[in-house]
Amino acid sequence: MRAIPLGVAVGFVIQRSLTMRRIARASDGDKREGRYRAGFGVFLLTSAAPQIPAIVSTLTFMFGAPIWPVVVSIAVCSVGVVGQALRVSRFADT
Repeated sequence: MRAIPLGVAVGFVIQRSLTMRRIARASDGDKREGRYRAGFGVFLLTSAAPQIPAIVSTLTFMFGAPIWPVVVSIAVCSVGVVGQALRVSRFADT
Protein backbone atom coordinates (compact mmCIF):
# COMPACT_ATOMS: atom_id res chain seq x y z
CA MET A 1 0.00 0.00 0.00
CA ARG A 2 2.95 2.35 0.50
CA ALA A 3 3.83 2.19 -3.18
CA ILE A 4 0.57 3.86 -4.17
CA PRO A 5 1.31 7.40 -2.87
CA LEU A 6 4.85 6.99 -4.16
CA GLY A 7 3.53 6.19 -7.63
CA VAL A 8 1.27 9.24 -7.56
CA ALA A 9 4.13 11.49 -6.39
CA VAL A 10 6.51 10.14 -9.03
CA GLY A 11 3.85 10.76 -11.68
CA PHE A 12 3.51 14.40 -10.60
CA VAL A 13 7.27 14.98 -10.59
CA ILE A 14 7.81 13.35 -13.97
CA GLN A 15 4.88 15.24 -15.46
CA ARG A 16 6.21 18.62 -14.34
CA SER A 17 9.75 17.92 -15.50
CA LEU A 18 8.76 16.61 -18.93
CA THR A 19 6.14 19.30 -19.49
CA MET A 20 8.54 22.16 -18.78
CA ARG A 21 11.18 20.58 -21.02
CA ARG A 22 8.69 20.00 -23.82
CA ILE A 23 7.30 23.55 -23.61
CA ALA A 24 10.82 24.95 -23.78
CA ARG A 25 11.53 22.95 -26.94
CA ALA A 26 8.20 23.66 -28.65
CA SER A 27 8.26 26.07 -31.55
CA ASP A 28 4.93 27.53 -30.44
CA GLY A 29 5.74 27.36 -26.72
CA ASP A 30 5.10 31.08 -26.31
CA LYS A 31 1.39 30.62 -27.16
CA ARG A 32 -1.14 29.10 -24.77
CA GLU A 33 -2.32 26.58 -27.38
CA GLY A 34 1.20 25.27 -27.91
CA ARG A 35 1.82 24.97 -24.18
CA TYR A 36 -1.51 23.18 -23.72
CA ARG A 37 -0.75 20.76 -26.55
CA ALA A 38 2.69 20.00 -25.07
CA GLY A 39 1.22 19.54 -21.57
CA PHE A 40 -1.54 17.27 -22.84
CA GLY A 41 0.91 15.09 -24.74
CA VAL A 42 3.03 14.69 -21.63
CA PHE A 43 -0.09 13.93 -19.56
CA LEU A 44 -0.97 11.07 -21.89
CA LEU A 45 2.52 9.68 -21.41
CA THR A 46 2.92 10.18 -17.66
CA SER A 47 -0.57 9.16 -16.57
CA ALA A 48 0.69 5.58 -16.59
CA ALA A 49 3.02 6.17 -13.61
CA PRO A 50 0.29 6.43 -10.94
CA GLN A 51 -1.53 3.47 -12.45
CA ILE A 52 1.32 0.99 -12.07
CA PRO A 53 0.64 0.24 -8.36
CA ALA A 54 -3.06 -0.27 -9.17
CA ILE A 55 -2.17 -2.77 -11.87
CA VAL A 56 0.10 -4.65 -9.47
CA SER A 57 -2.61 -4.71 -6.80
CA THR A 58 -5.10 -6.04 -9.35
CA LEU A 59 -2.70 -8.84 -10.17
CA THR A 60 -2.38 -9.68 -6.47
CA PHE A 61 -6.18 -9.90 -6.29
CA MET A 62 -6.07 -12.48 -9.07
CA PHE A 63 -3.79 -14.56 -6.85
CA GLY A 64 -6.01 -14.36 -3.77
CA ALA A 65 -5.49 -10.96 -2.09
CA PRO A 66 -8.54 -9.40 -0.39
CA ILE A 67 -10.63 -7.02 -2.48
CA TRP A 68 -10.65 -3.91 -0.25
CA PRO A 69 -6.95 -3.03 -0.46
CA VAL A 70 -7.25 -3.43 -4.23
CA VAL A 71 -10.27 -1.11 -4.39
CA VAL A 72 -8.49 1.49 -2.25
CA SER A 73 -5.37 1.36 -4.40
CA ILE A 74 -7.37 1.77 -7.59
CA ALA A 75 -9.25 4.73 -6.08
CA VAL A 76 -6.07 6.48 -4.92
CA CYS A 77 -4.36 5.93 -8.25
CA SER A 78 -7.41 7.26 -10.08
CA VAL A 79 -7.28 10.40 -7.96
CA GLY A 80 -3.63 10.75 -8.95
CA VAL A 81 -4.49 10.59 -12.65
CA VAL A 82 -7.29 13.14 -12.21
CA GLY A 83 -4.82 15.39 -10.36
CA GLN A 84 -2.44 15.17 -13.28
CA ALA A 85 -5.24 16.01 -15.72
CA LEU A 86 -6.17 19.10 -13.73
CA ARG A 87 -2.57 20.32 -13.91
CA VAL A 88 -2.51 20.36 -17.75
CA SER A 89 -4.33 23.69 -18.03
CA ARG A 90 -2.23 25.15 -15.22
CA PHE A 91 0.92 24.35 -17.18
CA ALA A 92 -0.58 26.05 -20.24
CA ASP A 93 -1.22 29.23 -18.24
CA THR A 94 2.39 29.57 -17.02
